[in-house]
Amino acid sequence: MGTRINAVFSHAIVDHTNVDGVMTRLKQAEEAIRILVAYWDSVGQPEELRWQIHHWPPKYDDGNLRITGPLFLTISPVTVHVRAGGRWRGFLSIPELRDAHLRAIRAIARSFGASRLAWFLDTDSVVDTLVAGGAFDNCVEELHRCWGPPEPAIDHISHEIAAETERGVPTVWYLDCVDS
Repeated sequence: MGTRINAVFSHAIVDHTNVDGVMTRLKQAEEAIRILVAYWDSVGQPEELRWQIHHWPPKYDDGNLRITGPLFLTISPVTVHVRAGGRWRGFLSIPELRDAHLRAIRAIARSFGASRLAWFLDTDSVVDTLVAGGAFDNCVEELHRCWGPPEPAIDHISHEIAAETERGVPTVWYLDCVDS
């Protein structure tokens, strides 16, 4: 197992538990998500463009909506957390993998009404912040506390960070504009 690609953003959904409303928004990002699915098919890791809603037993239900498919989404009253199957090291070092994920997740963020998002590696304290009802800015504060300031540009990863993926998992994160 490796460290996964994660993103978080705020949303403009009135009722985050309205499955039809959420699925309508995901449909707006379908073209970009299809490109992500095609990327995984091209490297021998076939994916399906099919979403599944997860209903938790009441004792585990934290009020968040969870959807799995080509990406894993957790939708809270104020934020969306996206966790991808792709690995953080690959995201930082393989331009085609990064571009497919940037396109798909930015499209999802745009369809949910977000203007900014944060990209990061698996970080339990950020997930804990999300589960506790934290807003996007709370997550950014936690990322800053854990890993320092964000790196300057996610579209063009520095050679130093890309080279660091050969030795381990770089502990960097990025702030991004949805319309980049």
